[in-house]
Amino acid sequence: MGDLQKALASGEYNELKHCPLFESDFVQVTKTGEVANRVTVGIAASSLSLALPDLMLLARPVEYPREECTCKRPKPKLVPGEQLQLFALLPLKFVRIFIHDRTRYQLKVRLASGRLFYLQLLVHPPELDCVFKQWIQLLYRLYVCQPPLCCDRVIVIGEPQLPSQRTKDSEDLFPVRRRLP
Repeated sequence: MGDLQKALASGEYNELKHCPLFESDFVQVTKTGEVANRVTVGIAASSLSLALPDLMLLARPVEYPREECTCKRPKPKLVPGEQLQLFALLPLKFVRIFIHDRTRYQLKVRLASGRLFYLQLLVHPPELDCVFKQWIQLLYRLYVCQPPLCCDRVIVIGEPQLPSQRTKDSEDLFPVRRRLP
């Protein structure tokens, strides 16, 4: 069980306690790659009966103050572990996630409001390729089966690009979508 799943199970989120969840730790970065803060991203299905996930959960670590020892030798005593605090629960129909930079293991997240943010995967180096590949597979499934963002009718131009078909000019893994008149 991941940290986000534990946070959901231990708090006020009873409806999400048993939901299927794919989660990873990321650092939010600027477009140029400067680190801003740490965030845990979860993609979840709000119901076991759903074929695909329908929620994006965002959580950040909460640091608790250190406790002081009241014994004769006062030394700071650390509070073990850190917990996550859920700060966003977004329906996936209002979110688009793209591959921003495959070499840096970065995703680009676009909200329906137009806001963009960039996330860089934060896992142990030997696991980076494997976990990022799982994110790519999840995004491909979501993209193929998910209706377009804020549009009723769209036309898909081109086919999804496989990693071997990408050029250095391709910004992300997915084809361009255009609104129909």
